[in-house]
Amino acid sequence: MECLLPSLEKMTDNLNQILCSLVLNRQTIMRCSVSSDVENKNKDITYSAKKQQIARTTTTTFISNDLS
Repeated sequence: MECLLPSLEKMTDNLNQILCSLVLNRQTIMRCSVSSDVENKNKDITYSAKKQQIARTTTTTFISNDLS
């Protein structure tokens, strides 16, 4: 039993290191996902703005065709 103790201590040290790195990785991943969400929202906003612009130009074309 006594000879197992040093290896157990080493295992707990390794586990602690793994846990610490997992926590750090999780924080990094969460940060990345937040920033990508913001980027996606910005893309959506510009896309919808372009769609509105296209819609405006097509309506004006139809109106001017009806008048002439």
